[in-house]
Amino acid sequence: GRSAVDKVIGHISENFTSNITNAELAAMVGYHEFHLNRLFIKYTGTSIHQYIINKRLSAARELILSTDLSLAEISEQTGFNNYSFFSSYFKKRFGISPAKFRSRSHYISP
Repeated sequence: GRSAVDKVIGHISENFTSNITNAELAAMVGYHEFHLNRLFIKYTGTSIHQYIINKRLSAARELILSTDLSLAEISEQTGFNNYSFFSSYFKKRFGISPAKFRSRSHYISP
């Protein structure tokens, strides 16, 4: 139940930039992956996949704000193996493309 979900969240927090599969997480806590995903949704309100994506996007947003790494480098460093996936997920999550977000954030901060 809750402790399995907490264990999975801990593992995701430490490894979200790697390719983590639901099967791998399920094996770690001894559940079937569909059952684990249902529990995960019950306790977090989101699927495991979406949770990982959100974690990556939050990390990417921080890197855009705090570094001058290229957006392609940030995409790669936060676990997206494809820049266009990164860009479309980012836009869906934050309502703005990573490039626009960067130009606005640089405009705002001195």
